Order: sequence, then C-alpha cells, then structure tokens
Amino acid sequence: MPPPKSFAARQFSDSVTEDLKPCSRCSWCVNYTIISQSIKRKSAHLASCIRFRQHAVEVLRGTDSSAIIDLRMAMPEDFIQACRELADVGEEEEEVKEGDAHGYAQPIDRASRMELKFAKAIYRSGMPLSSFDTDCWREFFRELAQFKPPPRARLAGSLLEAVYAEVQKEVEQVVETQGRGNYTLNCISDESEAMNEDRITNLSLNTANGQSFHITTTATGSADHSARALFDGMLPRIKKVTKGDLTRWNSLCTDTCATQRKLHELIHQHPETRHVFTILCDSHGLQLLVKVLCHGSKSLSAITYYKVTLVEANLMSSFLRSATKLYALLVERAAEDDKKLRALVLAVVTRWGTQVNVVDALIENKAQLQSVTGQRAFFNSESGRKVLSLIDDESFWLRLEHLHSLLLPIHNAQIASESDRSTVAMVVPRWKDLRSDIAELDIPFKAEALLRLDQRLEKQTTGIHYAAYALNSQAPESYKSLSKREWQLAERFFEATIPSHLHNDFFDQLTEFRGRRGRFSSTFLQQRAHNPDSFWDYAQQYDAQLLAQLALRLLSTPANSVPSERSFSSFNFIQNSFRTCLSTHRIDLLLYIHVNCRALEAHKRERLKRRREIALSEGHARKKLRLEQLEARTTPSTQAIAPWNMTTNEAIERQFALLAPLELSAGYLNDDDDDDAAPYELSSQSLPSAGYNILLSSTPLLPSMSP
Repeated sequence: MPPPKSFAARQFSDSVTEDLKPCSRCSWCVNYTIISQSIKRKSAHLASCIRFRQHAVEVLRGTDSSAIIDLRMAMPEDFIQACRELADVGEEEEEVKEGDAHGYAQPIDRASRMELKFAKAIYRSGMPLSSFDTDCWREFFRELAQFKPPPRARLAGSLLEAVYAEVQKEVEQVVETQGRGNYTLNCISDESEAMNEDRITNLSLNTANGQSFHITTTATGSADHSARALFDGMLPRIKKVTKGDLTRWNSLCTDTCATQRKLHELIHQHPETRHVFTILCDSHGLQLLVKVLCHGSKSLSAITYYKVTLVEANLMSSFLRSATKLYALLVERAAEDDKKLRALVLAVVTRWGTQVNVVDALIENKAQLQSVTGQRAFFNSESGRKVLSLIDDESFWLRLEHLHSLLLPIHNAQIASESDRSTVAMVVPRWKDLRSDIAELDIPFKAEALLRLDQRLEKQTTGIHYAAYALNSQAPESYKSLSKREWQLAERFFEATIPSHLHNDFFDQLTEFRGRRGRFSSTFLQQRAHNPDSFWDYAQQYDAQLLAQLALRLLSTPANSVPSERSFSSFNFIQNSFRTCLSTHRIDLLLYIHVNCRALEAHKRERLKRRREIALSEGHARKKLRLEQLEARTTPSTQAIAPWNMTTNEAIERQFALLAPLELSAGYLNDDDDDDAAPYELSSQSLPSAGYNILLSSTPLLPSMSP
C-alpha cells in the first residue's frame, strides 16, 4: 500500500508535459506545472497561489477542525496569519489574475506593482531585457519572495510603456515647475549614427535651473540631415514639449558644423522662433582648438612640433596596448613600486580629452617604460624598434611635457564647459582665462598657438557671447576689455533682440549699468554684484526691467550640447553589439527611462540638500536664540524693562519720570527769585498730579506680555 500523500501533494494532480515527461499540475491555478516532486517547492507555490489562498480563507472561516489542522501543518505561519486576517475582516483584497500563460496567478495590485518596480529597475540600469529570463533566476525569485519576473515580451511591451508613462509624468511635473513663464526652456539637438547604422537625431531639454532631461530620439531613415529637414522635424517636437507655447522656448544649442549654423539662420527667419537664442557648443569649440593645434584642419595646418609629438605618443600607446606580454610586465613593474599602471589610451580627433590623456598616461608611466628597455625581445618589430628609440630619447619626453603643458589648460576649460550650468555668460571669460594661461607658459611656438586660439575664438563666438560678457555684474568694467569688433557684435545683438521702439530706454539702462550710475548706483545692488542672478533679479525693482530681463535670459542660456552627447552615449550603452536588433523606437523608450531616472534622482538629491541647508541654518538660528535667552536669564541686567513687558502703571511712571525733570527745570528757570523756595516747592508738588492725569487720559493700556 503506497504511503498517503501530504497535504501539499494532494493539491496537485498528475500530468505530462508536451514532451511526455511526467509532471504535477496545480489543481487550483491549472497553468502551473512542476516536474520535481519536491514538497517544499509545491508548498512555496501554494503560498503564492491566489485560488488556493481563497480556499484557505474559506477553510479558516469554516468549522472543519481537521482541515484547519492540515492547513496549519502544511503551510508557513505567515501564510496562515495572512489568510486568518482576510478571514477575520471578511474581505478578499486580492483578485485572481487570469490569462497568464507563463506562470501562476498573483494578486493583481501587488503583482502589477512589483512588476513595474522590477521593470523600472531594469530600464534604469540599462540591462538587457532578458537578463533574468533564465531558470536559475526564476528559481531564485520564487524561493526568495514568491515573485516571478515577467518575461522579455512583457518587459519590451506593456511594462515598458507603463514605466515610460510614469517617468514621463514625473519629468513633465518638473518641467512645468521649473519651466513656468516665458523664455525658461532651452533645447539641445544633435544628429549621429546608431550602433546598427541607423541615422538618428535627438532632442534634450535644459530648464532655467540647469536641470537637463532627454526628450526623444528619432530615426531619420533615408531623409537628408539638411538644415531644413532638421528644422521641420524639430519644431513639432518642441511645440509638444512647450504645449504649443513657443514663447517658453528660450534657446537652442547645437554642434558647430555648417549644417547647424544654417539651422540657426532658419530659426531666426521663422516668425514663431525668431525670439530664440542660438548658440554653438563651447565644448565642441574647445575640441576644435585641440584639433587645429595638434591635427590640423582643411583651412589651417597644425603646429608641426606638437603634431609630430602626438603622432609618436599615439604610436607608443598603440604598440604597448597590443603587446599583451609587455603590458603585463609593465603592470608587474608598477606593482613592485606599489603603484598602479596608468591605462593607455589612444587620441581620437573627435573624442574629448583623449589627446591630453594619451600624453598624461605616458608621462605617468615613464619610469615603468624605461625599466623594460633592456627586454629587447619585446621590441623586435619595426614599430617596436621605433617605440624603443622613443623611450630612450629624452628629447621625446621633453616634447611630450611641452605638449602636455599646452593641452592641460584647454582640457580644464573643456571640463568646465561641460557643466549643465555652463551658460553663455561664462564663454568669453573662459576663453580669455585660457589665453592668459597659455600666454604664461614657457613652451615653443607659443605665439602660433595663441594665434590659432584667437582664430578659433572668432569663429566660435557671436554677439550673444559678448552681450552676456558686457552684462557681467561681477566685473563692472569687463566691457572695457572688449575690442571694437566684439563690442559691435554685442550692439548688433542688443538691437536685434530688443524691439526698436524700446532702444532708447534700453541703451540708457545699459549706459547707467556700465558706469554704475543712476538706477545702478544703489549700495544694496552693489552688495549683490557677486551673485549675478540675485543682482539682476533685484535690478528689476529699480526700473531697469529691459536690461535685467535680458540679462536673466542670458544667465539661463546653456552654452554646450552635452545633454545630447550624453544621450548618444547612453543610446550606444543600451544598443550594444549584443542588442542591435532593438528598434530605435524601443531604445528611445528605454533611453528616456534610463537618462531621466538619473536626472530625477539628481533633482531629488538637490532638493533634499537645499532642505538640509535650510534646516541647518534654521537650527543655528534657533540655537543662537536659545543661547541669548539663556544668557538673558542667567546674567544680571541693568537695562530698563522693555515697554512691551511693562504693566500700565509701570509705563506711566516711566513716562512721568522722563517728563517731570523737564517741567521742574522749566519752572525753576522761570522763577525770578532764586532764594524763594515756595514757587519751587509748589511746582514740585503740583506737576506730578497734572502729568499723571495727562498720561492717564492719553496713554493706552500696554500689554504685560510680549506681543
């Protein structure tokens, strides 16, 4: 006689799979099958099976004691407790989820919530959608929390759209909060190619507070990436972001190519967008300066001294990266000195920072490189012999130091230009500081480097940059450093931006600002000159609205296209070589979640930081007040009582004490006979009663407690 089945086993019926393997099928949810005969796994499934949970609730409500005992013996205590709570309340808060062909039923509210959180975590981390679609992960989640990860089809379908809608709602709330009013939203656009050779364009958004968000990435297919096509494709998307109100659109920042310059002209010609500021990316401009110095361009050749040095540095890095055994030896030599070998990189014309990094890595690894020159077997090839001669050549290391000295200030300026809060007001000061830094260097061909910098600056900057520089509240005489050409560019920008009937008033305000006269002579304003936002915000209260509003617009206009570059990098991170079959639309949804979740987290951290700063300042204020109160209570004070802390009689007596001596003095001075005391005594006895009666009729009742 076979042994009796356990309670959990009795809830399953014998069946077979599609390949005729014996299995057990849950009698409650039907769709769940298990090949193993493990009672533990069957019990774990029953704990998550909603139909069985409903049965358990009915058993606990009933009077069959044997069934209740069997249930309590077979199921975990937390399951029994949850079912008992449902039985006591008499409400079934969970519904059966029908139609799940891939697994057992779950509570609709809890399962949906967990799936959304799970899907959002995958999208946020940029993981492949099938990362958890394996038996080991399913078993792990089933044992850990009775949760089954949704399959890839749902992660790429309904769940992706649901999480996208959730994140989009959060982004729109932030944009509506920070982008309320005219000229508050800044757009950044660029075009590129995806990993699967799709031609794409993207659009990002930067609010007046410096918060950037990804908006959309679109596949352009076989369409031309001409200025007209880019403009026609961009305008509807921006109208959607601004909800049809293009006056909220403040600026557009793009790459520095000729197509984007033509796009700027089209924006200025269109009647709905002629108010929009157009800016060339400053980070791209600095990279083009590096290109002109070290690589050369069509119109201008590179400085041969630095070009040859960079080519040789690239050759050395390329050889060392490919010689794996030699590279391993360098790592060991660095470890012997308790150091870590600096990673070797290659300089690419369009990759920001690669030129200075290839030079910096070789200089930092110089000791390790010179320590392996005796290992001639590693340098048998033609390129190896060339590298060996360079390592032994001290003039090469001197040229490398000169190149590093030239590239380092440009690299630092480029890093500063990549900030989301880098505005057009910072461009001209950054380039002028860069020129000063290079002028102070003791390097060969410095004059040629400065000449190329000036030529690049002339191409990179327009009237908006010099206008923003002229309105710098931190440097009141900054306009004096502008050349005649630069000031003329600023004047043209002012004339094109301000309506013609307001020119006289505007330039009057500008003249007073330059001389800190009239409306700008206030000491209150000068004390806030170190903070341009605060300075111009208060300047509006001094009848300088035209100048102040333009200055505030310029202070919120970004000067780089880094958000678009960041989106392209994230796009390639999601659509890597293993996921090239993903469509551009689906990657756009994944990219929107991946980028904007990070931006929203940064926004929340910033808000929390401000709240902590406010709470800290309020805490210091409260502590100071407590110390003052404690000092007032513990230290004897000889000061008079404050009027708000006196009774009515005390206030009257105090007022009388102040008035009586004056009246006595007047009576004494009006007395003709100094030796006669009667008038003085009469006056001293009659004045108090008169003054007292006057005060009684004129002094209001004063509170005895602090207001």
